[in-house]
Amino acid sequence: MRIARLLTVLATLAACGTPDDASDGRGSARDTLQDLRGAAITPTLGGACSAMSRVTRGTLRIAVGRDRSSTFAAPRPESGTWQGCRLIGNGSLPADASAPDAMLRPALAVEGWKEDARYAATRAHASSFGVRRATVLCVLVTTTADVPAVTTPGAADATPTRSYRLEIRCTENPVDRD
Repeated sequence: MRIARLLTVLATLAACGTPDDASDGRGSARDTLQDLRGAAITPTLGGACSAMSRVTRGTLRIAVGRDRSSTFAAPRPESGTWQGCRLIGNGSLPADASAPDAMLRPALAVEGWKEDARYAATRAHASSFGVRRATVLCVLVTTTADVPAVTTPGAADATPTRSYRLEIRCTENPVDRD
């Protein structure tokens, strides 16, 4: 019974397609994808959101989930709301490892993303930075917390870890305020 449900879900997902195959190149209605709430997401924005997910998975080895809503609060220093995609993931790293944002920056640069200094900020347990590619702006916010070492009976020395939460907000054609 569970396998039948899984096959049904997989078939539904396969029928939905991806942002890369949604456009027929003629400027038709197929050039606009619909998210779960019916808001329009262009192939450019959909591709950027997929790229963020792929780079995060490949660099940090975590999966990010996509928020069901396509409208969300704009990141600092902006105000109001953005329309686009919002991805969230959680992970942990050894306490002596590089910060997640330090690992993501070079991986995104290789993918053609350029940093936008207006969105860079560092606080006690949080950091953020913005990147742009084509008409899309994404802001990545990492919040960290130190987790004490846990010693398992019979195990070697325990290593303290740092857990973190990653939030990525992307929008297309944002209003530039200088």
